[in-house]
Amino acid sequence: MHYILTLIWAFVLSQMINFVLHSLGGSTESLNFVSPTVYAIVFTVVIILLDILVGKSSSDKQNAQHS
Repeated sequence: MHYILTLIWAFVLSQMINFVLHSLGGSTESLNFVSPTVYAIVFTVVIILLDILVGKSSSDKQNAQHS
């Protein structure tokens, strides 16, 4: 469930950053929704991988302490 929330927040924040930077740039082109969506998906995958790697090393340390 927390991975889904991570994806939702990453999507919302990346779209917000896209809108603000697009507005500040004074561009007359339409907003691009694809790039921020790809960034949100990549960010979520990186967070999932970090969670798996850090969780694995934490459990290994706990198992070593109990032995």
